[in-house]
Amino acid sequence: MDIGAHCSMPACHQQDFLPFTCDCCSGVFCLEHRSYDTHECPKVGSHDRRVFQCPVCRQLIRWTMEQDVNAVWEEHVRVGQCTREKFRQQQAQAKKPKKKRCAADGCREVLLVSNQFHCMKCRQDVCLKHRFEGDHDCETKRQAQRQQWLGGGFRGNRAASTTSKTKSNTAHSTAQLQQNARNAAASVVNGTKSAMSSLVQNAKAASASASNAISTSSEECPICQQKFAYVSQLIAHVNRAHPDPSAAPSRASSAQSAAPTAASSTPAGSEVCPQCRAVFPDLNALIHHGETAHAASAVSGGSDQEKCCLM
Repeated sequence: MDIGAHCSMPACHQQDFLPFTCDCCSGVFCLEHRSYDTHECPKVGSHDRRVFQCPVCRQLIRWTMEQDVNAVWEEHVRVGQCTREKFRQQQAQAKKPKKKRCAADGCREVLLVSNQFHCMKCRQDVCLKHRFEGDHDCETKRQAQRQQWLGGGFRGNRAASTTSKTKSNTAHSTAQLQQNARNAAASVVNGTKSAMSSLVQNAKAASASASNAISTSSEECPICQQKFAYVSQLIAHVNRAHPDPSAAPSRASSAQSAAPTAASSTPAGSEVCPQCRAVFPDLNALIHHGETAHAASAVSGGSDQEKCCLM
């Protein structure tokens, strides 16, 4: 029989009177194997058209799953289809003004010079079929326009009042911000001054405590109440200014005992220094020797009693 065709599946090969032809592999299949998955179509997706937009000319370029997007775009650029002129044409078409149509509800007739009618009451353009007031609901549209105008005026007044309130609030907020900035600056200055004054007071207190510590820790002479920083200075002062009285007679006796010996050993008419026992031929040489050799010791201090004993 010449009616129908056999299924192209090797395992089926059934004769179907209403066979199906695959649009990808062009094979003939029965009802059971008509889908891509059942007959395992090797060219499935070859008619799956997809598009992407060219980043240069903004054209939509078609490609399939078997193709590489980069290769398709390079081919698009290579053949010269990617031009700025087409992009400008698309922009011009996008900016093309819409055609004027009838304002009546449900009517989409394009208005031209020959079939256009302008209603003087509702201020709208309609076609000739809807030129009467009842045909394009003239009264309803006039009421809607009137309410829109009134609402627009009310909104305008409300917007003006809102604008004035906003301006006043802005001015108030600006003044408040300035006052806050002044207060912050004043607080910073006051804090700095208080910190500096506290530092100065702490420094003064530290110096006073240091001086008190020095005064309390200093050494004091028990005889003349003179204060010294170190014990060695106090000992030197006591030995120099306040010698032991019990040692004075011994020194005097030793000086007296030494005086006859010195007198006996010195020649007649010579003078002897009472401190270093140096012998001089006359009194002037002795005075000159005392002024030059023993002036410092006399100034630094020895007691009058010691000088008298030595003399």
